[in-house]
Amino acid sequence: MELAMHRLTENDIPSLVELPREAGWDYDEAEMKAVLASGVVYGHKTPEGKVVSSSAVIRYKETATLGLVIVREACRQRGLAREAVQACLDILPADTGVMLFATEEGKPLYRQLGFEEAGTVHKYTAPGHVGKKNSPGQPYNIKAYKASDWQSVKQLDREAFGDDRDVFLHYRLNQAHQCLVLKDDQNHLIGFALSIWHEGQLLIGPVTASGGREATALIEQLIEAHPAKIRIDLTAETGIITAMLEKYGFEKQSEPPMMARYPKNLGSRDGALYAIASQIFG
Repeated sequence: MELAMHRLTENDIPSLVELPREAGWDYDEAEMKAVLASGVVYGHKTPEGKVVSSSAVIRYKETATLGLVIVREACRQRGLAREAVQACLDILPADTGVMLFATEEGKPLYRQLGFEEAGTVHKYTAPGHVGKKNSPGQPYNIKAYKASDWQSVKQLDREAFGDDRDVFLHYRLNQAHQCLVLKDDQNHLIGFALSIWHEGQLLIGPVTASGGREATALIEQLIEAHPAKIRIDLTAETGIITAMLEKYGFEKQSEPPMMARYPKNLGSRDGALYAIASQIFG
């Protein structure tokens, strides 16, 4: 079967979304639109237009994330994943810091392309009907996000993530089911968290805050009394956060490894990113 590499567009979404579903990954058409709005996707297609491979790169101001690396089972062992990933890397400036979250099967390819392991992420999920736990009142000023908070949210995200990702963040805010901000006694914004509907579940992230207690308060308000399945990917297993998640019935599902290419060029993070937006966006 003759296959050709293409830069994929929104017209390819109906076929493209079949790839992660076949692999058992959490993607839907809304998330594919977010990926295409924020980055570039390459993949191989049959002469009839069916997408059989994909790789996406999300380019921020100085760094990038890589993801959605999938090949249909019937088309594997033909080097398609390498070609698609290389196409993504080729559009980046030389020495760009790139991060991704790998499957065990993908590690050998990424190592060959210059990636090295640089940490993990901790995936937690809970079933629906998470109950309200009547936690003691906390002295936190948590409000719904307003457009006037944009500059402060953007700055917090830049310092926590280590790069400007305004296009993605603006898209995610518009996509959000709920977005909360946390302010201190002087009304300075010191944290934010949001949730989106994603493949029939509530996805929490990013969560950025000045400390673990503040992050916990934001997360707890997003998940209380929610009827849907919930997922959150933590950057670290902070005791106060994991204790709260376990109280609500969350269980750890996996610890995907983070891999990086030119890790010294990924930017400096201030330790305030407690949960990633998703594995493709970081």
